[in-house]
Amino acid sequence: MLITIVESPLDAILKLRHELLRPDRKPEELVSQADISDMAIHLIATINGQTAGMLSAGPEPCPFNPCDNSWRLRGLAVIESARRRGVATALLKSVIARSHAKGARALWGLTRMAAVATHIRLGFETIGEPYEIPPTGPHCSTFVRLTDALVSLLSHPQRPRNVVGRHCV
Repeated sequence: MLITIVESPLDAILKLRHELLRPDRKPEELVSQADISDMAIHLIATINGQTAGMLSAGPEPCPFNPCDNSWRLRGLAVIESARRRGVATALLKSVIARSHAKGARALWGLTRMAAVATHIRLGFETIGEPYEIPPTGPHCSTFVRLTDALVSLLSHPQRPRNVVGRHCV
């Protein structure tokens, strides 16, 4: 199995975001400030050439942990048949490296509870208590400071990992 991560135009991401995450809303209603920045990163993951998932990130101030050059994660989704195969991890590692290279110093997101453990394994912390975002379900705010050490650690999986985050309780 070969997971490939490629940059994608926003319109392709919005179509997938609509199909995989928010079929109740029109694609053009799913655009955030982070999505339209010239610095934004829009990624699509494929497995053996077939679309498997997506993730976007772009500059947007973090409302719960202010810091300079924070970027918002948007629309992490993996198609059902590709889940539990490392797609979300590959997308997150790629966006961490790419956003850090563009000057991001932190990433944050409103993370669905089903994806929180993956975020924590990659160094994110949860902020506050879980909450409901109708109609998409329970979420937790997540945050990670981007450092050269973290990017290096995630780029070299053979190295011992000692990155630990906190869980929502």
